[in-house]
Amino acid sequence: MSILGWKSLRLLLLIVTGLAICAPVALADEGRPNSLTDSSWALQFEIGKNFTLKSFGGSTISLKKHTAANAAWRLSLDLDFKWKDEERISWDVNDEGTSSGWQDPNSTKIALTVTLTKIKYVNTTSDINLFFGFGPFVGFSIYDYGKSLVSADWTREQRIDKDSFHAGLSGRIGTEWFATRTISLMAEYCSRLQYTGERTKDVDIINNLDTPDMSWNEQTVQNTIAFIDSGVRFGLSAYF
Repeated sequence: MSILGWKSLRLLLLIVTGLAICAPVALADEGRPNSLTDSSWALQFEIGKNFTLKSFGGSTISLKKHTAANAAWRLSLDLDFKWKDEERISWDVNDEGTSSGWQDPNSTKIALTVTLTKIKYVNTTSDINLFFGFGPFVGFSIYDYGKSLVSADWTREQRIDKDSFHAGLSGRIGTEWFATRTISLMAEYCSRLQYTGERTKDVDIINNLDTPDMSWNEQTVQNTIAFIDSGVRFGLSAYF
């Protein structure tokens, strides 16, 4: 495990110890009231910088469903979409005078990752609830970029297409402390084993009025397997 991974685990242990010290002893026998019950649902949010909230484990939605008091499933969706179309005017000055041209860059990016996690709680009646989780994830991304340049004597088209697929298994360990019966705070360490397959295609075509057309094509395929340490994340759960 990397040095960063050990630091993340030590931070998680410090958090667990701090919560244990700060938890009210008056409820030590029965534990704090919580919503760790059969058929309960929760929306989960990650606490980011400046205490901003975003979906826990997925930028779109993170939803947890309990099948028992000590068992649950978490579904996280991470969706990213961006489309950009731009028209720019450019000027080219040469020895023969001034000629004008324009370039029209456009790009599209679509990415989706789905993560399914089986969560198991060690004890649901204590002040601090320790849990473990594991499960698969799968996702893809598509990125297209194109640019056209036009002048009086030539045109040029450039295009980059990049497709990738990733999948693997993730594991996590964390703690959950209930501030109220329906609101809880979490600290969770996560790591994953991920396979990524990526294909990149570059195309460059130049159409000249006085010379034959020129084209350049390159395609790269890359496959990687990596162990990725995601570190410790802090979260908030709202049960209903």
